[in-house]
Amino acid sequence: MVGLLESLAVHIEKETGLKVFIEPQPVNIQEPHVRILAKSFSFIGEGQTDNYMAGQYTVELNLLVTLLGFGDGPDKFLSAVLEASFKLGKLFERPFSVHLIQNDRAETKPTGNFTVQAQKSSGGHFSQNAEEGAMPYRYEENFEVSLYFPYSSLI
Repeated sequence: MVGLLESLAVHIEKETGLKVFIEPQPVNIQEPHVRILAKSFSFIGEGQTDNYMAGQYTVELNLLVTLLGFGDGPDKFLSAVLEASFKLGKLFERPFSVHLIQNDRAETKPTGNFTVQAQKSSGGHFSQNAEEGAMPYRYEENFEVSLYFPYSSLI
């Protein structure tokens, strides 16, 4: 499961140039970045192989992908979140496939593919940040993302 999330994180970083963190992550950065939180999964469909020894399924892994940023005003902060929102929105415009990679972000040996489908769950919004000592403004934009990949099980 971690390999799927890492592969998606690498793909988003490569396509948008944004930093990506898989939750839970105790990192607090200010510039626009992406956070990925796994929510649920389910098995879709059922089939059997020719010898009836294995079941074939598709797993749907549901994620909350959030674009998040903090800033002090409209100068650089506004243009940074506008650019980040555009890049992430373009990436999630239509379904796409991602190569599943092994180990870490430095090693990119493809071991399979999975499909990514996303839908913006709400428009992005600015709010005042009440945290003491933090930047006064916060931007958040959420996407409901589903990953689809094959799964086989011996019967």
